[in-house]
Parts: sequence; structure tokens; C-alpha cells
Amino acid sequence: MKGTINELVVSNNLKSARIKAGLLQDQVAERLGVSRQTVNTYENHPENLKLWQYMKLAEIYGCSVSYFFGIASDNMSNA
Repeated sequence: MKGTINELVVSNNLKSARIKAGLLQDQVAERLGVSRQTVNTYENHPENLKLWQYMKLAEIYGCSVSYFFGIASDNMSNA
């Protein structure tokens, strides 16, 4: 269960960015060199992610890291 509203926002935005990019968790996992379960954990427990992981996901999804945190309203801004 999510601990704070911010974690829920980040979790929802990570999943939303992936879907908007037209990618499945398996595809993201392949690009990152991790398992699908790891990508699932990223989306459900974003509090465990390091900055470099957010940066890599933003690069893959074509968005800014700010989008994940709800700072940018459109996932394509500042891409």
C-alpha cells in the first residue's frame, strides 16, 4: 500500500508515462536489462527508485523526470 499521496502520484505517473509511450512492462524491462517484476516494483514502490533510475525511465518514455512527480502536466514537456 502506498504510504503518501506523493508516492501515489509518482506511481500513477510512472505507469501513465509507460502506457503513453506505448510500452509494456516486458519491453521496458528489456531496455533496462531487468526483469518485468522489477519494472512492476518500480511502478508500485517508486520510493525505492534512485535518481538515475528515474532519469533512465524518463529517457525511455520520452518525458521529463518532473512529469513523474506531478510538476510537469504533460509527459512530453521538456523531453
